[in-house]
Amino acid sequence: MVQILHARPVMPLEARLTELVVSRTTFKRDMEYLRERLHAPIVWDRSERGYRLDGGHALGPVYELPGLWFSASELCALLTAHKLLADIEPGLLERKRLEVVAWSRGRDAVNSRVITPQRLVHCRDNWYLDAWCHWRNGLRSFAVDALQQVQVLDVAAQDVPTDTLDAHHASAYGIFSGAVIA
Repeated sequence: MVQILHARPVMPLEARLTELVVSRTTFKRDMEYLRERLHAPIVWDRSERGYRLDGGHALGPVYELPGLWFSASELCALLTAHKLLADIEPGLLERKRLEVVAWSRGRDAVNSRVITPQRLVHCRDNWYLDAWCHWRNGLRSFAVDALQQVQVLDVAAQDVPTDTLDAHHASAYGIFSGAVIA
């Protein structure tokens, strides 16, 4: 909310409600929280019929949003995840193949392969990239945290129908994986 007030200093209330897709009650509750608890210098501008940040100095405690504190390892992990997801995104959204260097936990080995990403899956606090592996010529799931390098290739993706993905991966993310054996 504060970023929006900085970006567009004064905006009619109805336009703000439409932009934020919130009710008038929710908006007013959020504004009150910012003013009363975080001491944000937000004022109602009668002439513009909207809220704005007051450039003057307010009485009371200095206004500052609460900070986020990360350890060095948490920050490194966050930046690494951000970089990896930014690298994976073109493969998913622009439908491009990726060359990935991935670590296999089971074999404790690193290998490079070309894949066509199909979808990202979140299961049991882990992110997986379901993809068509051009090296193995089949569907595979890659733990995102095991991807060490990702490079977007200027080669069109190989699409796999959703029902084929669902059938292949239906049991992969549960307690048991693999096909049912009779």
